[in-house]
Amino acid sequence: MLLDISAESLWVEHQSDMANSRSMQVREAVASRIHDLGLKINSVPVNIIVLKIASDQLPDESEIPVGQMYGETEFPMIQVSPTGRELIEQSHGTDTRYNISYPVQVSFVAQDDGDFFVNDDQYHVVRESIMDAFVSQTLPSVPEIWYTTLAPETIIDTSAFLNRNSFVSAIAFYFHERRESNPVVPDPIPIGGE
Repeated sequence: MLLDISAESLWVEHQSDMANSRSMQVREAVASRIHDLGLKINSVPVNIIVLKIASDQLPDESEIPVGQMYGETEFPMIQVSPTGRELIEQSHGTDTRYNISYPVQVSFVAQDDGDFFVNDDQYHVVRESIMDAFVSQTLPSVPEIWYTTLAPETIIDTSAFLNRNSFVSAIAFYFHERRESNPVVPDPIPIGGE
């Protein structure tokens, strides 16, 4: 589920003078909503960060763009990143609308030194709270998103737990938007051979 790749390539580049992509708008809205849940482990707030890809490596705080992190760059942490492929469903007939679904992975990462019991229930409370906040919901800060569905992911990444002493749990959501197609209108055919 998580990849061991260099930390330098992980962090989302953000250009403040350009409009954010719908994908980035959705990920930032997801991070904001999770932040509003006020999730804690042993009275410690869970940190939240928006990334290009989920990882159990941490960035240098100075590299993280404004608006893409809530809290500190330390565990426990929730990482919000794209995952998989967008889904596109074209309407049939003369309807020019289509649905596009943006996949977002929410990964909860904690370091618990491979302990098989510590914080187990609290970790699952965090997971369930996140699911409840999004399943069958709209995304009010991105009004184009009209519905959200859950795509089940690994509850606990056993490889991360056994090999790196990390608790990693992921949830994937699809955020659905309905768009209007831009139909191709052919050039008019000249009358009389002109």
